[in-house]
Amino acid sequence: MGEDYSSSSESCNVCGSNALYSCGRCGNVHYCSREHQRVDRPEHSLNCSVYKVVNTPQLGEHIVASCLIAPGNTILKEHPILVGPMANSDLVCLTCYAAITDKDFYKCPDCSWPMCSKVCAYAQTHSLECDILSDDTTGVGIPSNLGETPRYDLIMILRGLLLKKSNPRAWKCILEMESHAEIRKNEGDHFHNAAVRYFTEICKGDYTADDVHHVRGAIVTNCIILRGENNIPLRGLYPTFRLFNHSCVPNIQVTTAISGEIQAKAAVKIKKNEQLCICYTGTLEPLWKRQQYLSKAYKFQCQCKRCLDPTELGTYFSSPRCPDCRRSFMLPPGNGTIDHWICESCGLKYEFIDVMQEVSEWLYRLDMNDVVGTKSAIQLTREVHKMHDSFNSFHFIPLMFTQTLLKLLRDGSYHCQKLRHEIWENHLEIFTILEPGLTRRRG
Repeated sequence: MGEDYSSSSESCNVCGSNALYSCGRCGNVHYCSREHQRVDRPEHSLNCSVYKVVNTPQLGEHIVASCLIAPGNTILKEHPILVGPMANSDLVCLTCYAAITDKDFYKCPDCSWPMCSKVCAYAQTHSLECDILSDDTTGVGIPSNLGETPRYDLIMILRGLLLKKSNPRAWKCILEMESHAEIRKNEGDHFHNAAVRYFTEICKGDYTADDVHHVRGAIVTNCIILRGENNIPLRGLYPTFRLFNHSCVPNIQVTTAISGEIQAKAAVKIKKNEQLCICYTGTLEPLWKRQQYLSKAYKFQCQCKRCLDPTELGTYFSSPRCPDCRRSFMLPPGNGTIDHWICESCGLKYEFIDVMQEVSEWLYRLDMNDVVGTKSAIQLTREVHKMHDSFNSFHFIPLMFTQTLLKLLRDGSYHCQKLRHEIWENHLEIFTILEPGLTRRRG
């Protein structure tokens, strides 16, 4: 906690007299002297925070800045209350998450789930879930072969349900999480309904069908992907981090440690009372992918400044060039929807299927390596420029193509280095708009 000069209208947090200083970190408490700031430091440090949780009818519970936050300042550090494998996962050990690659893999003697060793099978952390999983005597939900399987979704759900008895505080936190349980009940999601049946008909425990609906919904809605010691992707639930809202132009940079600790830092200067936002989808997805994913997983349509701007902040990131006038681009309505598109110059109208047809043709060419092939750096430069006949240079198709090129352009020739330099400059311009500030991609 540092110290800043405070306005004279504030009062000292210790004695109530006119304040001269304020907490240099949060700016929310004030002191008449440095001595009173030192006196109050032990108590204030427990609640000193640059953010606060607010609740509004439109957005529900979410986090805003409680003071001006400078770029690079740490906003939150937090450990998960629940960790588990990805819903769709290759075989991993349930204790250490080591990848299981041997066809004759070891199985837990009690529950028959794949494990890396006897030591992990009898680890204390596996014992509670093992007791429940052992009820699956016919192996309906147990992975039996190598390869990706959706059965690992059951593990994190079960671990969440077990918190009801083993950790009431964490359980209370999960109950407070948004789950969209009622919507998911009526959607007919096969995996969701299968999990509910599994834990109410086969692996029964001290929980109800409503508990299962809520826990799985809370996981899908709030989980964060992290990496374990073996670089295996995992899912984690965090009590406070879940309250960061979404924006397709986030102002928060997020990192996760092997320990599971997650850290959020300000990427840009954030004003007091401004929303603190991460991107739930990935900033480099086109408009329709972002909106479709948010609608399916989180049950809302994004109304951030990028989605409400038909040009996506001047990048035309999802817009093809108008096939008639060739001067301008086909734009969506600007309200987050994607059904109808119109040229901003000549007024030509497109349906979403028309936009997707051109995009699909280019994606097919890229997938078939038709654009790259064995071309020289000079030829590839021409391909990049040719792509701009169909798309703006900031569009996601040229971005995908040039990201691939950066991995392939390895020789030290003049033309190769020149093309790499052009690509880097282009990418930096894109990331400056879509991921501004102190972010990983901008270095």
